[in-house]
Amino acid sequence: MQQVRLLALTIAMTGMIWIAADQRVTRLVEIDVAFTIKPAPGTTLALEVDGPPVDSLRITFKGPNRVLSQLKMIQETLSIDLPISERSSGPQTLNLLDELLAQADQLVGIPEGVAIVATTPGTMTIVVDHYVEKQVRLKVDSGNYDFDGDPQFDPSLVMAWVPERQFEALPPDKQTITIPIGRLIPGQAQEGRLIQQDVLVPHMLDGGVSVLRLDPERVTFSATLLQHTKQVRLPTIPVHLMPSNIDIWKRYEPRFAEDPDKRILTIAIWVRGPEDVVDDMAQDSSMYDIFGYIRITSEDLRDSETTVLLSKPVYIQNLPGGVVLDEEPDPVDFELIPRF
Repeated sequence: MQQVRLLALTIAMTGMIWIAADQRVTRLVEIDVAFTIKPAPGTTLALEVDGPPVDSLRITFKGPNRVLSQLKMIQETLSIDLPISERSSGPQTLNLLDELLAQADQLVGIPEGVAIVATTPGTMTIVVDHYVEKQVRLKVDSGNYDFDGDPQFDPSLVMAWVPERQFEALPPDKQTITIPIGRLIPGQAQEGRLIQQDVLVPHMLDGGVSVLRLDPERVTFSATLLQHTKQVRLPTIPVHLMPSNIDIWKRYEPRFAEDPDKRILTIAIWVRGPEDVVDDMAQDSSMYDIFGYIRITSEDLRDSETTVLLSKPVYIQNLPGGVVLDEEPDPVDFELIPRF
């Protein structure tokens, strides 16, 4: 019985020795790892991948079985952000193994005791640019709105940090930033009214180049919405004779050349204004109490005791706000006939 126990103990100890030895044995394992590049802290780099994007690497790791087993267990969450150090502008071919080894102390998630020995792909070409500060003009996208005069931004120029090579490659009309004001104007904004509001400046040039930062980030937009107007004819506007002295009517009686039997003169006028208002006026102008008047003074009579022939301008009153005469009405011809 003692021999059996001794044999079992020997087998158990041997197994433990083999397990411990296996954990110390180094081997290779390939793991697909999510991969990105980024400028190293403190650099002014703007980076682009030349060709198809490389969003994962097959990395060959070397290390003890125990550590590699741990690595396999977390491979779904493992990712590498490779910081790219300062370098000259233009296309650059990266040896990914060299870059990873040079930045090994900044790689997050790689357990101690594991070495990177190979990558697939082995190289990647990037285009290196540098962010510089440029003065950029703002433009407006008015959408479906029309403005009375040119919209204004305050300030009209902003400082933008942009990739230098990409910026210089753009034509001047694309080295600008367009603000989509048409989508930002409140729906209740009234035509003919001044609009002023603070708006965010997009972080994108019109040529499709991204902007790292802006100064200022917000600007003030000012514009007056164009009032859409319409011309209508109002055919029966009453016209009153207004003497400077009421005694004139004791001495004279008016008679209109156009129609001597008319006691009240009406004329047609053309007006222009907001569509909704002038459409209402065309339906029934009397609701606005619009009238015209002709001024008669003693100077017009010149102490005459005979019929006086006059041609006088008509002045229109009570036009609603925003409505104006499209053309001045013709002068009215009439007579003042002595009453005795």
